[in-house]
Amino acid sequence: MKYHKFWQNTGFISAAVLLSLTSSPAAGATPVQTRDVVVTASKTATEVRTVPQAVEVITAKDIQLLGCNDLRSVLAYAANLNLSRAVMTGNAVSLRGMNTDHTLILVDGRRIVGEDTKETQNVYAFQRLSPNDVARIEIVRGPSSSLYGSEAIGGVINIITKAPQKEGVTVGVNTGTDNTAVFVHADSGKHGKWSSSVDVRLDRIRKQTRHVYERVEEGQGGMSGHGDMQGHGDMPGHGDMPGHGGMQGHGDMQGHGDMPGHGDMQGHGDMPGHGGMHGHGDMPGHGDMPGQGGMQGQGGMPGHGGMQGHGDMPGQGGMPGQGGMPGHGDMPGQGDMPGQGGMPEHGGMQGHGDMHGHGGMPPMRRGHITDGEASNMYGMHRRIHVTAVYDFENKEHNKFRVDLGHMNDDFHAQYPYTTGLEPLRLVYNKDKEEWYHNTQNDISAEYTGRTAAHDYQIRTYYTTLKKESYLVNRRPLLPKFGPMDFERMLGMMHPKVDVDAADYHTWVVEGKNTRYIGNAHNVTYGGEYKNVFYEGTRLGGSQAGAQKVKKAHAVSSYAGFIEDLWQVNEKLLVVPSLRYEHNSRFGSVVTPKIGLTYEATPHIRFKANYGKGYKAPTISELYMNMNHAMGPYVVSIIGNPALQPEHANCYDVSVEGEDGKLFMKATYFTNRVHNLIEGRTVEWYQNQKTHENIMPKRIQYDNIGEAQINGTEFMIGAHLTPAWTVKAQYNYLDAEDVGDGSRLSRRPETTTTVQVRYDDRRADGIAAVLSGRFIGNYGQAVGRGSIKNYSYHIWDIMMQKKWRSGVTLTFGIDNLANMKNDNLSIGGRAWRLAGQWKL
Repeated sequence: MKYHKFWQNTGFISAAVLLSLTSSPAAGATPVQTRDVVVTASKTATEVRTVPQAVEVITAKDIQLLGCNDLRSVLAYAANLNLSRAVMTGNAVSLRGMNTDHTLILVDGRRIVGEDTKETQNVYAFQRLSPNDVARIEIVRGPSSSLYGSEAIGGVINIITKAPQKEGVTVGVNTGTDNTAVFVHADSGKHGKWSSSVDVRLDRIRKQTRHVYERVEEGQGGMSGHGDMQGHGDMPGHGDMPGHGGMQGHGDMQGHGDMPGHGDMQGHGDMPGHGGMHGHGDMPGHGDMPGQGGMQGQGGMPGHGGMQGHGDMPGQGGMPGQGGMPGHGDMPGQGDMPGQGGMPEHGGMQGHGDMHGHGGMPPMRRGHITDGEASNMYGMHRRIHVTAVYDFENKEHNKFRVDLGHMNDDFHAQYPYTTGLEPLRLVYNKDKEEWYHNTQNDISAEYTGRTAAHDYQIRTYYTTLKKESYLVNRRPLLPKFGPMDFERMLGMMHPKVDVDAADYHTWVVEGKNTRYIGNAHNVTYGGEYKNVFYEGTRLGGSQAGAQKVKKAHAVSSYAGFIEDLWQVNEKLLVVPSLRYEHNSRFGSVVTPKIGLTYEATPHIRFKANYGKGYKAPTISELYMNMNHAMGPYVVSIIGNPALQPEHANCYDVSVEGEDGKLFMKATYFTNRVHNLIEGRTVEWYQNQKTHENIMPKRIQYDNIGEAQINGTEFMIGAHLTPAWTVKAQYNYLDAEDVGDGSRLSRRPETTTTVQVRYDDRRADGIAAVLSGRFIGNYGQAVGRGSIKNYSYHIWDIMMQKKWRSGVTLTFGIDNLANMKNDNLSIGGRAWRLAGQWKL
């Protein structure tokens, strides 16, 4: 494949810096927002203490103090935000126990383009952004669909980038266990009426490997146990909603995943090291797969070795009535089949002699052995963001802003050696590796103004993401024996070459205005038009291989919303809001919300919110048409154009206050989620003798799930001195499937965090942060209907030194005690070192 190589030129950074510095010193600067004011909760600047919603703000100073190499680490201690890591790549983004696709992630208030299934939405969002370009992060917990529409059931995370303000250049380098990065942020200040800034980051993700050993041996008459597995086990992640059997997970951990859970397939698609299942998942969640024995997703279920024990698959090794599969016992052997030279592990007729079902020869062992090194996705990540602002300098404070963004990745992953069992030990995976190239481009233009009575914005933006992958498996070719084409059969499950492609586009036109009516009402109203387009191989229905068909679909919507910040009296603020949205595929939906803040005393406030949220079905859920190899079977995953949106009814109540140096907040919340989109088996592979369902053959998305999620949040802290601050948070979560009352996995029951900060606030001073996380009963699905609880704690420490010359050096160690758990993707102690210089 032909990839861009512009990042290799030294002129790339130089040109970016020069672009931002070709102007004179600043004549003025836009006021910087403080931690006490947010814009995300109400789409207009509002004080945090008066906003009814639960809001948290992380500033650029916080990010620098923590010395984090990525945004996931920045958000690790945010309240009630689950960022469970996938296998060495990607992470969930779950607010208050909701699914990862129920959190809306914005950049400067704009939606970001990305993967669109329940398992992959938001998974790679944070690793595609640059932490040194972030001015602040605003987190709103609770439903926000009345303002933002689809996806905002659980809440909103708005990442606000640095706008041009003051002339200067910051250069820096980050290194550590996971990556090494260099960055430049250059701000021109204001030159005449123009100001601009450029942020550039080049990030090399380090190669990390682990040895994976797994032996799976299938018994007779069904899929059985999973031998001793050393390596990846099941992975935390992406909160599975009811019916997913635990795999609401990461699908293809290598960047193309989308594998909604299937009877607890804990390996999630194609983790490096699982000998197959090559990460082109999109398997809608089930949990209804009998006899799967956990199906840990390791390149095919037990018995995958190219038809190893399922003679009941017509036309795929072992014709019904011709001796059946060796040792299977479910084929009515009919007639003597003189030696056809078949492969014992592939359902053919072995050697010479008579084959009468399983009476003509002893049973054969079926299964596979994975033994080798697996890697993460490693390689280069590059991002540039350019902002230019034109200030009309008139009485309405009109400004015109343009943002341009470009991101591209070149990643590589390697997989371990996998064979069948003795005696033949046929090779399924050998020197298997995959290359990924992702390119994202963004452009945004907005016009803003402000008068004594109005504050308005008109904006349009267009964003694209193009993904390509290319896989090579250097296993030997299998011969053809008579009518039995074993290479064709094995190639469906372990292709020698496979490709995948996806092209996502989002175009939005939106506008809003805040009207100040007297002293009692701030009314914000606006509208939005959105068009989403997706073209990819997973919509085309092709089998694995180098030649795949791509198909395309588009969905459009238009919406209007209104909100009023109504100051009823000096103690009571009421905030009603309403949004109407019409979608070209499912019709119209109305989402109301109301919140209130009552200031009982100058230091104590009561807050309450009730709202409805919704999530529209995505293009993949509507039009998926993909055939996925799973062991000896090919499973078809089909979209459903008749899908309706998911809906939620949510409310929360809280009390918060401060008394001198002490501050606290306590919240109770409850969410009832209806109409959840999950996978439903519409056709099964069956045992031809017993008619027992063995494996889903055709799965279609449908609205079939319902969940109840309740919880509490408690936070207390104190500014002990001007330099010392201590804060503790405790979250309790009770999440269950309404259908059967079972607990939802991939969520902790309790999360406790403790953070102690020291900052002497001197220009040449020092700072330090000690942080601890205590996780109680993190529910990990380990089998059909079974959940294993994990409890653990992790301590992190960071130290920072500043010099008056503008140099800052930060050193940190994560996971001080070197806690490791492959099942939770906790890899042990990690270090990071960051240095930056403000010129």
